[in-house]
Amino acid sequence: MTLVELLDIRSIELDFPKRKKHQIVERLVDLVALAHPVSEPSRLVREILQRDNDVSTAIGDGVALPHRLTSLVTGPAMAFVQTRKPAGFATPDGIPVRLCFLLLAPEGAVQEHLRTLSRLARILHDSRFREDLFNAQDPEVVRSLIRDHEQ
Repeated sequence: MTLVELLDIRSIELDFPKRKKHQIVERLVDLVALAHPVSEPSRLVREILQRDNDVSTAIGDGVALPHRLTSLVTGPAMAFVQTRKPAGFATPDGIPVRLCFLLLAPEGAVQEHLRTLSRLARILHDSRFREDLFNAQDPEVVRSLIRDHEQ
């Protein structure tokens, strides 16, 4: 499954006004739930926040990739939030997080989840791609950027 197939247009929010980590994670889970079945969204938020508290999911260059294998989803899913204000993730390089992707998969889908996470991280290393995501003003543009970079 491609990244763009995982990222439904309804699961993208641009210019999210909040900056606290828990607000961003709550919104990401809400966005995933618009397109994919999620049981117990509040529990999922807690699981994601706990994982991020244990080991930050900020990967540097203004990007966070919270991700989780969980029994609370039935298939792989992704959401994206772009924020103009620095988000409250601990970063390895001191660059404030402004691009957040949530990647979820069922517990048994370890290999698929790791491959998807790797593909997403790889394209996020491209500074032009990150800049284009930060400047995107339409969710379909986000999907097009991902489609173009994934090929």
